[in-house]
Parts: sequence; structure tokens; C-alpha cells
Amino acid sequence: MTAPDAVSVPEGLCVFISCSFTYDPGDASIFATLYGYWYEVGKTANDPAVATNDDRKEIADFALNRFHLSEDLEGGNCSLTINDAQERDRGNYYFKMEKEPKAKFDYKRRGQPSVSVTTLENPEIQILGKLRAGHPVNITCTTPGSCALKPPIITWEGISEEARSGISDLLPNGTHVHSTMVNFIPSVADHGQNLTCSVRYGNETSFVYKAETIQLDVNYPPEKPELHAELIRSKTSDSVVLRCEVKGNPLPQVTWMKKSQSEWTPEPTSGNTLKLSDLKESHMGEYQCQAWNPEGSSKTIFQLSLAEHTEASQWSAFIPLVLVLCLNKALLCFFFFLSAFLFSAQTKAPLRKRNRSQKAEAPVAPEGEKQKAAETGNSAQEGVVLSGR
Repeated sequence: MTAPDAVSVPEGLCVFISCSFTYDPGDASIFATLYGYWYEVGKTANDPAVATNDDRKEIADFALNRFHLSEDLEGGNCSLTINDAQERDRGNYYFKMEKEPKAKFDYKRRGQPSVSVTTLENPEIQILGKLRAGHPVNITCTTPGSCALKPPIITWEGISEEARSGISDLLPNGTHVHSTMVNFIPSVADHGQNLTCSVRYGNETSFVYKAETIQLDVNYPPEKPELHAELIRSKTSDSVVLRCEVKGNPLPQVTWMKKSQSEWTPEPTSGNTLKLSDLKESHMGEYQCQAWNPEGSSKTIFQLSLAEHTEASQWSAFIPLVLVLCLNKALLCFFFFLSAFLFSAQTKAPLRKRNRSQKAEAPVAPEGEKQKAAETGNSAQEGVVLSGR
């Protein structure tokens, strides 16, 4: 007789214990029926068997309808199948055969396969390499194997590629495993998405289900940086804060540069923010925000320049607030604009009359003073403008 020394089966699944035997045909009649019996080690022929083809033999309650003997005993096949494995199934078993008149042998000394029952674990997802956008990679899903009564059916969720044919294998410890593989080409959109491998054993009415989910970590080069600016005004000086926002994996490093004549020179800062304090004419010019990581680099070039503020531009900053109030308080908005209109109508006429009177009476200033006044007025209305390319 030949049989494995030990097998392992996850709880709820089934296991096939391969077995073959021979006997001396001279001890048996060709007209007699060959019977086979599997027993727990420690039990005798007087005790219930766990599996047999002898309808007269009692079957142990815990094994009833779950332990099955091969139907090809005449061919020397004594294989045993255990379905819906339970903790109670743990132990050693031996085989015995009988065929009249004298062929009656047990094979305790030839083999006593040990059955161990383990906890059914989730499938294991393995990525064979690093996930990089646009680069193919093999992903495998491995799950405990099972016998033909409950074959594993593996499915993927989160990727569109079809799985290759599954491969079954027997590990040295007697554990059967089943695995399937997909060839996957990740994209930037796949980063952070879930990938699930699920396995179902059995049919639609009686099955065991397990699944494993991982989050994809896809490396990709920095995308084109987005620039944001904030102007900070004070009584003594103005400042501008520039922020460079960029996406990439791994997290991109950011460097700032300013064009001086025909060369780019680094700005003395690190990180995504560049602050220009005490804003001067010398700060104006062409800047560059460059982002890089091991997958590549990207940059944004923009022009920082001065621009005049007018009353219209000041009102344009106020109008959105008024519109928000209008959307929430329509009646309040109506009275606001009505009051503004009446106030404007009352003040415009005297103002125009007074302006005409002052214009007629005011002395003409020297050209130098006119120019100085114009320069002073312009500087008080200046701000900054960013134009990217």
C-alpha cells in the first residue's frame, strides 16, 4: 500500500488522500466482492468505519456523508476523500480490505495518513515587481487548494485584465494551493484604487467564500505643477507667497528658480512655498517651479509683474461678496442696491458741481510737480500679476 504520511486541509474544504494497494489474488475468489474500509487509528473492525463500500457496515456519525472511498477498489485504488473538513476529522487513519475466502488484510504497518485541519485563510495577493504607470507587471493570487468536490473559483475585482489559467501545486507539508496570475498595466488612475481577489469553493447552493483586498500603490512622474499666489499687504511693505501644488508618486520634491539674464538661478527656499518679502521691482521677472521624483520631472514657468489697481478692480473684489449675500437674502440685496443708487444720485451732482468750481479756480502746477504727483498716484495703485506658460 502507498499513501502520503500527512495531508492538511482548511476547515470547510475537502481533501483527497491518494492511496493504492495490492493483495494476493490467490487468497480470493474471482466471484467474491472486494470490500474496503477506512478506520481511525485505535479503532478495530468491530467499530464503525469512516468510509466503506460495504452497505452492511456502520459509519461513524462524524464521518457520515463526508468521507468517501474510491469506487475503483478492483483497480487497487483505495483513495479517501474528506469533504467539508471539520476539527473532529483531525487524526490518523488506516485502510483494510476483505475479499472472500481468505484475503483479509489491514495496512496499519504500511501507512497511517495523518490529517490536520487548519483555519481557512484569505487569498494572498502578490505583486511581482513595483507598480509603475505604463509598465506591465504580473500579479498572482494564491489560495488553499481543494479537491474536485469543491474546486476553487478565483475572480478579480478592480482590474479589467483576464486571469491566466490557474495552477495547482502540492507543498512539502501536504498542503494543496491554487494560484492564478494576471498581466496588468497600471495607469495613474489606478493609484489608490482597491484590488480584490476572491475565491469561492463549491456550488451555488453550498459554498465557502473568502476574499482579500489591497490598495494599489502606483508610481508615476509628477504632473504639471499648479501655481497659486497670495498678496500680503502691510503699512510698511508688501509680500507675495507663491505655492506650487503638484501630484506624483513618490511625493515629488519641489525646487524654485528665477531667471537672471539668460540663466536660471536657484531661489533660497525649499518645499512647495516661495515667499518674496518686502516686494520690490527686483523681484519681478520669470520664475520656474520644478517638481521631480524617481519616475520623472515636470515644471511650470511663469512671469511675476506689477499691475495697476483701479477702482473697478477694487469693486470687483467686493462684488462676489455682495452676490453671495444676494443669493441668501434677496430682500436685503434689493434694499442694498436701492440705497446705493439713491446715495450715488445725491452725491454725484454736488460732486460734479464742486469739481467744476475747483477746476476753474485751481492754479496750474509746474510740470515737475505734475509728474511727481502722477508717479505717487501710480505707485499707490500697484499690485502683482502672475502669467504662466
